[in-house]
Amino acid sequence: MGCNIAIKAIRDLDVDFKEMITIAKMCKKKNISLPKEVIEYFKPLEKDYDSIEDMDEIDEKSIGKLMGEVDIEYGLDEKIKGLVSGDRETEDGLVIDLTKLPKEFKKIRVYMSC
Repeated sequence: MGCNIAIKAIRDLDVDFKEMITIAKMCKKKNISLPKEVIEYFKPLEKDYDSIEDMDEIDEKSIGKLMGEVDIEYGLDEKIKGLVSGDRETEDGLVIDLTKLPKEFKKIRVYMSC
């Protein structure tokens, strides 16, 4: 019986995240267009989900989870492509090149289920 492994890069959701999410919520509530800076900040969501502009409701916890963890083995984020090499099915295993990890990511999380 094999194990499933997922490798995630953990992004530092700094003060900017709180400020941007607050602005986005306020604009949505008042039915005001989002500033371009807010739209750009939340661009990583668009790889797999709706843009922040198209969301009916802005759920801080869900958005934080989506932006906070990025799959570094199969993820679509251009910033993290090429971080993982090797083969999970052989003795060689996987190699994660931490020198290629962008500064905004501070940790690696490995999920395993057997």
